[in-house]
Amino acid sequence: KENLMETVQEKVIHLIQKIGVEEVKPEASLMDDLGLESLQIYTMLSDLEILFSIRIPEKVLMRVDTVQDMVNEIQKILGVS
Repeated sequence: KENLMETVQEKVIHLIQKIGVEEVKPEASLMDDLGLESLQIYTMLSDLEILFSIRIPEKVLMRVDTVQDMVNEIQKILGVS
């Protein structure tokens, strides 16, 4: 369980870095602090759905503001929160 929690965080951070953001902190706002656009966030979530074989409901997308929010929501879906 702990290993999967770390993997979720690593994958989220890696995908953000792929977009071009070098330093990613869990408390960073995806849009305000990291400057990501909604399409970039949507694409990243789609990649995470494929990676973890999950479906992220649209209502969850509305609650995600920070990197940690994203990690927490994915962990909830995976049952490791």
